[in-house]
Amino acid sequence: MKQLIWVVFGILFFLQAGQAVQNVFYVPKSQAREVLTDVQRQFPEHQFIPLNGAWTLREDGISIRVPVTAELRTAITLDRQVSISDADTSEYVLHVTPQNCGVEVLWNDSLISRFYHPFLTERIPVSSDLIRSGDNTLSIRLIPHRKLAFPMPEWFPENVPKIFGGLISVFLERIPKGKITQFNYSSRLVDSVLVTQWKFRSVGVSDSALTVRLVYARKGVRLAEKTIAVSGPAVTVRDTLKLQQFWSPSSPHALQFEMAVYRGRILADKITGTLANREVAVQGSTFLLNHQRPVLRGSNYVLQLADGVEVFNLPQVYQDLQWLKKAKFNSLYVFDHPLPEPFYRLCDELGLMVFQGLPIFLNGRKGFKKYPSGSVWQPFIRRVARLAERHPSIVSIGIAEQYVDASPASRLLMQRVAGNLPSPTVPYFVHTLIPLVQLPAGIHFQMTEVVNRHRPYEAVQHIVQAAREQLIFPVVSGKAYTYRVDSTTVVHDLVQVRLLTRFMEDPLQSGQIQGSFIHTYSDYYLNMPSVQNGFHRNLQLNKIGLVDLNRQPRQILLNPDESVQSESDESLIISEAFSSQSYLYVILGLLNAFLFLFIYQRFVEFRRNVLYSIKKPHGFFVNIQERRVIPFSETFLLMFVLALNAGIVWSSIFYFFRNNLVFDYLLSLFFFTPGVKGFVAGTIWQQWRFVALATLVVMLVFYLMAVPIKAFSFRQQHRILFRQAWSGAVWSAAPMLLLFPFVPLMYNLLLTMKSFWIPLGVLLYFHVWIYFRWINALRVLTDRLYGRTFLLVTAVGVLMIVGIGAFLQWEYGLWDHLARIYQLFVYAHK
Repeated sequence: MKQLIWVVFGILFFLQAGQAVQNVFYVPKSQAREVLTDVQRQFPEHQFIPLNGAWTLREDGISIRVPVTAELRTAITLDRQVSISDADTSEYVLHVTPQNCGVEVLWNDSLISRFYHPFLTERIPVSSDLIRSGDNTLSIRLIPHRKLAFPMPEWFPENVPKIFGGLISVFLERIPKGKITQFNYSSRLVDSVLVTQWKFRSVGVSDSALTVRLVYARKGVRLAEKTIAVSGPAVTVRDTLKLQQFWSPSSPHALQFEMAVYRGRILADKITGTLANREVAVQGSTFLLNHQRPVLRGSNYVLQLADGVEVFNLPQVYQDLQWLKKAKFNSLYVFDHPLPEPFYRLCDELGLMVFQGLPIFLNGRKGFKKYPSGSVWQPFIRRVARLAERHPSIVSIGIAEQYVDASPASRLLMQRVAGNLPSPTVPYFVHTLIPLVQLPAGIHFQMTEVVNRHRPYEAVQHIVQAAREQLIFPVVSGKAYTYRVDSTTVVHDLVQVRLLTRFMEDPLQSGQIQGSFIHTYSDYYLNMPSVQNGFHRNLQLNKIGLVDLNRQPRQILLNPDESVQSESDESLIISEAFSSQSYLYVILGLLNAFLFLFIYQRFVEFRRNVLYSIKKPHGFFVNIQERRVIPFSETFLLMFVLALNAGIVWSSIFYFFRNNLVFDYLLSLFFFTPGVKGFVAGTIWQQWRFVALATLVVMLVFYLMAVPIKAFSFRQQHRILFRQAWSGAVWSAAPMLLLFPFVPLMYNLLLTMKSFWIPLGVLLYFHVWIYFRWINALRVLTDRLYGRTFLLVTAVGVLMIVGIGAFLQWEYGLWDHLARIYQLFVYAHK
């Protein structure tokens, strides 16, 4: 047992080395800016108290600054004192903008709101009963995903951006008596007629008559002015306006309105804003903007700064968007989640069409259990739809990310979400990994990921063929799902993006495809580490941006017409040269073989035991049962040799498939937290580390194989010792020694052979052989019949596998994910 303890200790040491991750808060002072411009512009008569800046983290008692982002493992609480001097003469509304987390807001220790609207500002009235003159305590509790009861997956096998939870902005709105305390509006275009509706509640005498003066303007030029008489505290104002000019990328001027509310002749309040003066529709396979067919030159946009966090920095965002506009992009795909509202105002001003994706992942049964009727996603989608009514730059809304219709549960989820969508003012789309043959009801088109980028021309042709029947925009939003692994080179992300851009040009010019989103503006970090990124020594970095995280442009993507073959930058190619990749396996394999053969030739007893265990296993196990001495040193040496051989083989296989993201997806299914997955991915790329860890794991497996043998002997009259059971387990694997010539060359064989099934089939044969020998050792050591022992142990093993599979299916929808992988694999290799 001492050896077992040491083996377990060694494995835990390796695991601990990969798990030393702490909660980290990112609060750059240069990014701690208030996002109040739009609100102050909309409510010029109101007053706003900024609350960004110094807060106290309750759990640690330390001072931090808002905006703040945190790698939330558990809920955290931020506290701040707010001074109020006129609680009796004003009403107060708190504006809170969270980031990728749930929020609970407490005022003087009383809960006033609990919500999950990531990245959207929540407007929370503060009851006058809770407000004290003087200092008040404001507490905001940030809750990670796994602590919330809402339909968001707790883990992401997909390649989605790494987004920390946090708080973007907090400010307090002071509304004097007589002003408007609640306000919202909507608009839609019907045959070039803008139909608008404003709803507001005033603070004042309930039966007083009010007069509303509406003014419409565009580019500072007044278009219309109307006066409408209304009454009562809760007011609804409806109006129509015939439009002559529309917002477009070439004429980016939103329609502005000003609504002045008078009580008698006294100005009670004034509200300003923008309206979406553009018409968007999908007819068949054509996307129309203002009844015209634009050609979309699109880019993906993910807001991450140099340190990988998403603290909203308005000047930086403006610089990003200006860069994209100057580079002649006219549309953006903002996938995974909405951004704070000032982002869309900037897109309005610059003339950038925004295709807004939402963080809805339809992952089969796990998601099915978390999508009750009246899901929180319905009001979330409505909130974003309201944004599209205020900002003409938002031309479409995506209601699912990276959807694959491989499982019935996922399709039912899609029907449930798409069947309850609000009446659209813009088209809805779905982001798919594989083109859907038929779009779900209520969905107008699809963004389709280019997954098989190792064959860029064929990938483009697949999408062109699918686009004949419906509107499809090709997208390259993240890491690829399939990669070529051969004896020469693996084409790197940047070269693949460059080739895709070139091959997409002809379909764009001929009208077969209306637009594409091949480029991504900036590099960004992934939520789950990718085994493919070990070459960059940064497992989570998605390095496909037109600029890097420091906003430095990449010339290879900015000049796609240059020949790829003329590119001399060696960092664009991952070399698969034998000498640089396989030498470790060859050296370790030869040293292991030399060690074994040296002892095999020198010690006669050891040589006799090896030959006897292979040729006559039954008699050998009888000797173990009768406690005929087999030295511990011989058994331990054999275990070490076999474990090192196995470590080299498995390390070769894992390292060979390190560039295949179907394999990466499989790893994510079983290592579904970033810390563990990061350790596994990093270990795969560090060949020596994986060999050492795999060797320790196999040694542990040998000890675990002895446990059933020991357990079966408990009811015998003469119980066997654990050392006997361990010896039987180790010597049952002796035929693996026959693979000595095969082990050092495993990686080279995978590189050179056209079919992987031959070496994998040989390995499977030997493992089945060892299983039958282990059953023989078990039944000999426990004095049982072979047939009964085989059936019983096999049945128990099958039940254990079925039980684990059932648990994973119930908890994580394993079968659905495997179906997704299979569908991805078939599509990428057809």
